[in-house]
Formats: sequence, C-alpha cells, structure tokens
Amino acid sequence: MKIALVCYKFPPLYSGYGKQLKTISENILKNNNDIEFNVLTAAPDTSSTITRMNLINLLRENKKEQNQARNFYVYVIKVFLWLIFNRNRYDVIHCVKAGPEAMVSTIVGKLYKKKVIIKIAQDELGTKEIERSNIIRRIPRILRRTIIKHADNFIAISTEIESRLKGVGIKESQIKKIPNGVDERIFFPVTVDQKKKLRKEYDIDEANIVVMFAGSICVRKGIFDLLNSIELIKNDLNKVTFLLCGPMYEKEKEFYKQLDELNGNNNINIIYKGEVSNTSVFMQLADIMILPSYSEGLPNVLLEAGMSGLPLLASNIGGNVDIVQNGENGLLYEVGNVHELTLSLIELINNENYRKNLGKSSLMMAKNKYSVQKISNGYLKLYKN
Repeated sequence: MKIALVCYKFPPLYSGYGKQLKTISENILKNNNDIEFNVLTAAPDTSSTITRMNLINLLRENKKEQNQARNFYVYVIKVFLWLIFNRNRYDVIHCVKAGPEAMVSTIVGKLYKKKVIIKIAQDELGTKEIERSNIIRRIPRILRRTIIKHADNFIAISTEIESRLKGVGIKESQIKKIPNGVDERIFFPVTVDQKKKLRKEYDIDEANIVVMFAGSICVRKGIFDLLNSIELIKNDLNKVTFLLCGPMYEKEKEFYKQLDELNGNNNINIIYKGEVSNTSVFMQLADIMILPSYSEGLPNVLLEAGMSGLPLLASNIGGNVDIVQNGENGLLYEVGNVHELTLSLIELINNENYRKNLGKSSLMMAKNKYSVQKISNGYLKLYKN
C-alpha cells in the first residue's frame, strides 16, 4: 500500500505535527514491509535513511527566502499538481492538518477515487476562525470547510477535537480517535545517578529542582505567564532552576527583557536553551514539566515528559486535560490564572514525595495509552481499512 503524506513542516523543520508524523510513520515502516510513504513537504533536507520513506520537497531553494505565507500557498498548489500527475504513486492521501492543503487533497481524492484521511491537530474546522474573519477571508474558509468535510476519515487526537468535529456535522463513523504517540526508546526515566551525571554535563546544579518548559516562545504557549509566576515567587527559588527549551516565535525583545530582569535577581536561575534536538535528555535531568498553554491539540511535550517519568503541570485546556489527571499524574490550573499557576508550582517544588508519586503515575499512563507501537497500530488499521 502506498500513502501520500501531506505535511508542510516535516523534520528538520520545527513543528509538533511533523515530529509526530515522523515518529509514527517510521515505526510503521520498521514493522510492515507492505507500506510505502511519499511525504510531500517543504522541508529542505529530503534525505531519508528509512527504506520506503520518500521525502519530496515541493519548494525550490529560491522560494525559501520569500514571504512565508506566499511559500505556503505555493506549496499548496504544488501539492495539488503532484497528487494529480502522480496519482499512480499512492492509494491513500493522509493530510496532517485541515488547511488549504487538505482542501486540494480532498478534491483530488474525489476526482480519482482515492481515500482521504485528514488529521485534526487543533481547531482547523471550527467556527471561531470563520466568525472572526472579514467577509473576504470568510468565504474561502467556509468553502474550504465545506470541501474538507467530504474526506473519508478524520483523525481526532483529543476528546475536545472529536466533539468539535461532531459539532460541525462530521459523522461519527468518519471520526477515528487516535492520540499522539511517544517512542519509549527515546523518552524514558533515568536513575538518580544518571540524572546527576547529566546535570553535571550541562552545568546545572545537581541539588536544584529543575522545572522544564518545552515549546515555542510565544503567547499561545503561555511562556509569559510562567515568567510572571516566577516573578511572584522570586524570593523562594534559590534551589530551583528553570530550563526553557524551544524556538523563538514572537515577542523576542519582550522575552529577553523579562528574562534578563528575572535573572538579575540572585535567587533566580533561568536557562534558555533555544531550539534543541535532544529534548529527551533535558527531560531526563528535569524534575517537573510545565506547559501553561492557551490552546493545544494533544501536546507531545506532555506525553514525552510522562514517558520520562515527570510530574506534569498544565493549564486546563482541551488536549492537556486528556493527558493530565489532576492530582494523579500532575496538576491542572485555570488557564491564564497566574496566581493558580504559582500555587501549583509551589506545591510541586516543596513536596518531593508528591512529585515522585505523580511522576510514577505519569509513566504508567504514558506506557498504557501513548506508546508509539499502540498508536502506530491504530494508523495502520485505518490505512488498511
């Protein structure tokens, strides 16, 4: 079976959905000799060491220096053309987002009787985006949603997304709930001695409590709520290190200004690593994972942190609440409420036994529900059916 994977940002380009797709597709290929993937992407590096994983870059090099929005729509047009002229190279089209690329994929699927699967990572088919648009943007967005609804199947990665799909008229029989998966060979807990060794390697105090944030530096991820929370408890943090990992996305000046001001306090130690390729290592040396996001699909970082045996602290939004069971494997707080965030953070920092118990539950939950093999089997069943 040959599958066309439509994924604008595939590794090495940074995106949660691209990273997840790579993890699942590679696992499927390692265990199934009758599957072949053609990945239609804008990623510059199209080399692959995985047999039957063909990475096809649809953007020429000179396009990458242009406006990002223009790049994306060039990509969408090229997806449309590639699917038409290479229709004998695939049996199924799988889009990892429900944007314009999913619309053209659905059109081609209907024209040539190809099955179309669309993964819904956030609220791409919801009404909020349409309602907030002016008339010029509203019409094409309504058209896009109308066309996409004719796809054969929709993958809902969270309970909230499943509910939203039903709310816009998608039949229950079309919806397959398949969450994101985590590779246990990459994300796993380490011993106390191994943790100390890693901290020494990265020049982090062995005795400190390490609170980790992983995600893009942007308002949506709640990074400024975290910085504001640190400000509130700055006098009680002399044995705490905050480790921030993720690419700069927006408000760079504001971020560095607040970071410098906080690090000017002798009690505060915040390390910003930027975008990292070895997130698993930093999770192994951490004690707490925090994700104060304002919106998520099903955040990989919480799943990965769970598989690494960390207690989780997250806002009570869709996606997060699928993963974090309040008081069992972590703590939830009211999204945007910095006071609640601060109280939860203090509770975890001050109670080592509580952290350890929550971490053990996180690991058990991740292994039972989100192992890469379990999730890959769900995708494989959907492809073959």
